[in-house]
Amino acid sequence: MSVLPQPAQGKEPNPLVTVVIPTHNYGQYISQTIESVLEQTYREIEVIVVDDGSTDNTKEIVTNYPSVSYVYQEHKGNLTPARAMNVGIKLSHGAYICCIGADDEILPKYIEKCLFEIRKDDRIGFVWTGKQEFGESCQVYLPRKLWFRSSFLGGVGGALGTMLMRREACVETPYDESLHGREDWDKAIRMIDKGWKWRTIKETLYLARVHKKNLTLLVHEDIYVHELEKKYPLMRPYLMVKSFFKATVLLLKTPKVFLLKLWNKRLCKYFNLRPLSQI
Repeated sequence: MSVLPQPAQGKEPNPLVTVVIPTHNYGQYISQTIESVLEQTYREIEVIVVDDGSTDNTKEIVTNYPSVSYVYQEHKGNLTPARAMNVGIKLSHGAYICCIGADDEILPKYIEKCLFEIRKDDRIGFVWTGKQEFGESCQVYLPRKLWFRSSFLGGVGGALGTMLMRREACVETPYDESLHGREDWDKAIRMIDKGWKWRTIKETLYLARVHKKNLTLLVHEDIYVHELEKKYPLMRPYLMVKSFFKATVLLLKTPKVFLLKLWNKRLCKYFNLRPLSQI
């Protein structure tokens, strides 16, 4: 096991980390999620499962783990885990907190490595890693280089949804329960607005399961981004400039690919044309 940075005088050498697992009818996956948390190399962990109105066998599965706290609540509001995560955070005791999807998993050194980074500086509010999709996708997503705070308006990459957060940073910026998605992105923006720093780990330490249920949510990604654009007026022009820059680079480097994307993603959509597989 890696040695954590030496804490300042008076601080806990092995602080408690709370892992909140929000769930809604994910009984078929949640045991794998819980076991991935219990198998962490860092052992000072509190696990809280917040069941947001499940009607499947979630309770029976979770209560088979004596060390895991189970909390049930009736589902209210939008179909996001925001309310369940806020409840779990209120019940938590950890000096550090992270929230993990009930259909996902973390690799054994996830908490150890995130904790090592976040404890380097008391002003680091959150840390996140890369992610590896599995199931119906095998894509890998690594955190982007973010030189400025405004860079967060253009997206961050990696597994931001399961970022490890310092308790103070986490508690003062609750998840926005009015949003229909991307509540993790919104929370990160508000944490840096409060003056918190961030760190990334360029490793795929998070495993994100892709299946039919969450694939349907991705269809509405544009709606979620539009909600954030209304909340943060600078986001839309920032994204437009970013898209223009990326398109220009693509045109100069690989014009054939640029034309293919222009046809398939823009012209076909507006003129009801047939997509092309190649040009």
